[in-house]
Amino acid sequence: MGFRLAFDTENKILLLSAEGVVTDQLVLDGYDLVKSCWDRYGACSYIIDYSQATEILLSAEAVRKLARKKPILQPQCFQLNVAPQNEMHRLARMYQIVSTQTRPTFQVVRTMEEALKLIGVASATFTPIQDDLRKAA
Repeated sequence: MGFRLAFDTENKILLLSAEGVVTDQLVLDGYDLVKSCWDRYGACSYIIDYSQATEILLSAEAVRKLARKKPILQPQCFQLNVAPQNEMHRLARMYQIVSTQTRPTFQVVRTMEEALKLIGVASATFTPIQDDLRKAA
């Protein structure tokens, strides 16, 4: 499947919602999508939501590879991972631990409500982002 992209302009929050099977390639492509959004929208926080993931086939090696990549966001921008599934939560926590020095605001939570609370907003209005960002990534 892939990611659906949306952006909350008021709070400057990018939302990537994973759907279907989560693979190494999907997660690595997500990095490129965040970069293309950063280039287009400027400084923002982001949430990657795995609530709609049906199967987790992500490897620990891909998580380590992603953690070694240069951070895209400035340290003051929140980077949140909504991972309700135990396997995705475990892998996201591994990423958090490996990249704690370079991504100090990266957090892993189980629900979108927890993610928004950490950012400091009660609610967000996400508008879908055009597919042209996918081509730019």
